[in-house]
Amino acid sequence: MVNALSNQHHPCRSLADLLALTEHFGHVRGLRAAFVGDARSNTYTSFLEACVAADMHLTIASPPGYEVAPDVLTSARCAMANTGGSVSFDPEPYDAVRGADAVYAEVCLHCGAVLRFSGAAMVRARRLPRPMGRRGG
Repeated sequence: MVNALSNQHHPCRSLADLLALTEHFGHVRGLRAAFVGDARSNTYTSFLEACVAADMHLTIASPPGYEVAPDVLTSARCAMANTGGSVSFDPEPYDAVRGADAVYAEVCLHCGAVLRFSGAAMVRARRLPRPMGRRGG
């Protein structure tokens, strides 16, 4: 069994995600994905790297304080310039998922992480509303 999980990366998860997308759509090249959640997470970093390798277009929606690390974004944008993929940001989750072929939602609490929030405010900022998928298309 191979896991390769670390605090910075979760590559096997992203390979499984690409496999699921390929099984559903028949391909991944050119697909539009939306990522809603903690863009600092290992899951996000690996999903971004997978999108780069697969020539996908990724739109990110993350609440303030959970944005992607600048070095991760710079590296991805440089690679995407050669692959044809793209990455963009939209602070509004509803707009981020509009037109997406697939939506990836990530929570803000991760394995081993101890985070302190002002309860309800964080839940409102991080929660993907139930009807969002219906409004996304």
